[in-house]
Formats: sequence, structure tokens, C-alpha cells
Amino acid sequence: MWKYLTKAFWLSPRMPLLGALPVNPVALVCFVILGFGHPGFWLLGLGLEVIYLFSLATNARFRRLVDAMNSIEGRPTPDAQRQQLVTSLDTDSQRRLSTLSHKCDRIVQLYQDVQSDTFNAESNREALQRLQWTYLKLLVARHVLRSSDARAVGKALNEQIALLRIDATDEKLSPTLRQSKAATLHLLEKRAEMLLRKDQSLLEIESDLQRVEAQVDLSMEKATIPGQQEHISTDLALASQLLDDDLYGDSVRAVNDLEQAYRQSA
Repeated sequence: MWKYLTKAFWLSPRMPLLGALPVNPVALVCFVILGFGHPGFWLLGLGLEVIYLFSLATNARFRRLVDAMNSIEGRPTPDAQRQQLVTSLDTDSQRRLSTLSHKCDRIVQLYQDVQSDTFNAESNREALQRLQWTYLKLLVARHVLRSSDARAVGKALNEQIALLRIDATDEKLSPTLRQSKAATLHLLEKRAEMLLRKDQSLLEIESDLQRVEAQVDLSMEKATIPGQQEHISTDLALASQLLDDDLYGDSVRAVNDLEQAYRQSA
């Protein structure tokens, strides 16, 4: 309740020519000043303030707005989320990612040294960033598949799937709710299928990791040869289903947030 009262007190709507203005504190100051002329204004101001605060703080729409704002304010920055993903990886994966990142930095420097076309150089820098992001997602997916609790996760998934199959056909539920449960069921079935073919998925991911590494190595070779600098392609035919959320386990929210952030920056 306190957070809603605080937000209501400091609510600052945008005013023409003035910008965001904390109307409530300004109004209180006016009542305090008027109260020195007649004490009745203090009582009037107190009563209006109590009515204003509690009517707004108990308003369902206002509370949803405050909760949404707090959720956004408390969300980690893209850099922090990326670092969390990197930290969650094993030592070997972090080493491979660091090696690839150093190569990409070297390529960017080579293009800046020899290329006057700043647009193409910037385009290649963004392409290398996308390749590094793809590489990180592959490492995260591999880490999830390699986790020691994959069997327990698979058992829990099968239990959830069994319950959802019953709910998805329960005519007592509304059509909208059945549709939602059917969509969730589809995602869980895909994840369960992935866990069943864990070894094959790991081979596909390793193949894709090597494909990204080969693309970066090729770009490095071309960047060191005069006249061979060209646009770096990120159009790789990956063997793994990299865009499936079920590949990322508990890291799916961070991956999706970063995916959106990178798309917006692009």
C-alpha cells in the first residue's frame, strides 16, 4: 500500500510549457501558505489530501500502472543481462566466447585502419555483434542441455504435459483459456522432444558454434588482405533450432529481453 501512496503523492503529470510537474506537493504548499491567512485552509488541505491519496492508491488501474512501472525500473540493463548469461556459462564456454570477441574486436580495428567507407565499416561492426550474440545464445543453449538436472526437468515436463492435455480438452473451461493451455502444451511438448534428442541437439549446436567461428576467421583473413575487405554476412544456415524459446531454460527471459534490445538498436 505504501508504494501506491508514495507514487500518488509524487505523481507528476506533464503540463504544457512546464513539463513534468508534481501537482500534489505544489498544491499542499499553496494550502500551507493560505493557512497562515486563515487556519481553515490547513484543515481543508489535509482533508483533500487524504481523499486524493486513498482514492488514487486504491484505484485498480493506477495500481496496475505502478506495478508495471516498478517492473520496468527493476529490470536489469541489457549489459547486465548479457553479463549474467556469460557468468552462468562454464569456464570453457567463457573462454571460447572471449576468444571470438577478441577476434571480432581485431576485425573492427582492421576495417577502421584501412577502410574510408565509414558506413560499410559500421555495418560490419554491427554484423560482428550479431554473430557474437548468436554465438552466446548457442553457448547458453548448450549449457542448458548439458545441465545435470536435464532428466529431472524432462520428468517434470512430462507431468505438466499430461495435466495440460487434460485441461486443453476440458469443456468446462472457456475457449480462450483452453486455447492458452493448448499453446503452452505445444511449447512444452517441443521442449520435451528436445530433451529426448539431447545428444543430437548438442551435436547440432557444436556444429553451429564452429560455423560462427569459421565465419569470423574468414572475415579476419579477408580484413588483413588489401582490397579483400567486404560486407560481413550473418546469414548462416544453422542446424539447431536457435529461435525456439525452449532451448534456453531459465535464461529465456534474459535472452528474449536482449533479443528485443538488439533489434531495437539495429
